[in-house]
Amino acid sequence: DDKFKIKPKLSDYQKGDNIGLERFTRRIKQHGQRARFEDTKTGQYIEKDRAFNSGSGPHDGAYKLFDKSGRKIGTVTKEGKWLR
Repeated sequence: DDKFKIKPKLSDYQKGDNIGLERFTRRIKQHGQRARFEDTKTGQYIEKDRAFNSGSGPHDGAYKLFDKSGRKIGTVTKEGKWLR
């Protein structure tokens, strides 16, 4: 049963791993903030990287991945590949 799976920790992902962007299906928009996309099974969510160098900087990040409590887990490319 999926609800009893242990959620991945930061160290469980390796550079280049595909985190599966397709699982982030629930769009949440809060007043005055950018939309985020949530994985309804794990509570994790992604937000578009708002950094100045987003998409063209040294780490090429497109999204930030957060756990359900809002703690940043890492950075992901627009293709869903784990960066760090």
